[in-house]
Amino acid sequence: MSGILEGQRQLDEWRLQQLPSLGLKVCDSPLSLGDVEKMDTGSIIRHRFEVVLSVRYNNLRILVHRRCLESLLDPIQTQGDTQATSETRLLQQMGLSSVISCVESATSIISIVHNMSAGSGWRREFLGAWNYSLYYTFNAALVIFGSLIVASKERDRNPSAWIMVSQSRPCIDTAAEALRQLDPGNPVVERCQEYLSHLSAILDPLS
Repeated sequence: MSGILEGQRQLDEWRLQQLPSLGLKVCDSPLSLGDVEKMDTGSIIRHRFEVVLSVRYNNLRILVHRRCLESLLDPIQTQGDTQATSETRLLQQMGLSSVISCVESATSIISIVHNMSAGSGWRREFLGAWNYSLYYTFNAALVIFGSLIVASKERDRNPSAWIMVSQSRPCIDTAAEALRQLDPGNPVVERCQEYLSHLSAILDPLS
């Protein structure tokens, strides 16, 4: 947990102190189609940097907090082991915050790629290479899938605390749609999109 806190501190310092000195900002909340349409041709280079930095920032934030999500997904709990029991309680107490951080950043990534790929013309070029957008979007969707699995186990004890995670369910379908728009006819993209569609079907009974 100390490593997670330190990693988040460094990200916050970069975003709040170093990034403004470059005249740039990152999107750490979902991006709408209206936000994309406001991007003008007079600042193409700046917009391109901000889109790339936003996707990478949110991916780094996921990587910082993902260890906690992975631990909550681990079904193995040693019975009678005092240390294991105390670690489980600590994860339950602090894990929600990390899971929410993962979901927030995953939602931001998916919204960026989905709304950028939905457009036409020069704004689509902000995403850069298709394989990077594929990686970030697919990874973000898997993070949301894992978070929803954790929520299905934990929310009975505190339903209101997990409502934000539960509400991220449509993002997996949005990610699949983003991949359909990303590079039509690309077999790698289509395979990943199909995989997300299968995961979405798996979630229906849990919902």
